[in-house]
Amino acid sequence: MSIVDLEDKKIERLQAEWLEQDRLLARQLGAKLDAMRAANETDTPEFERLSDDWQSLALGILEAEILSE
Repeated sequence: MSIVDLEDKKIERLQAEWLEQDRLLARQLGAKLDAMRAANETDTPEFERLSDDWQSLALGILEAEILSE
């Protein structure tokens, strides 16, 4: 196995780890947003910011999943 092959495998492993971390963060953000919705706190700047963050993260995850196919 060449150095390039080893580096490619290392990159793939790191990308998989980052994608899993992003998924975990998206779940945590989603749970926070659900709790804020339940508490009727949707008209707050924090909710808007978290919602924007969650959407950006979800799009990034989707893009990564498509590119990995």
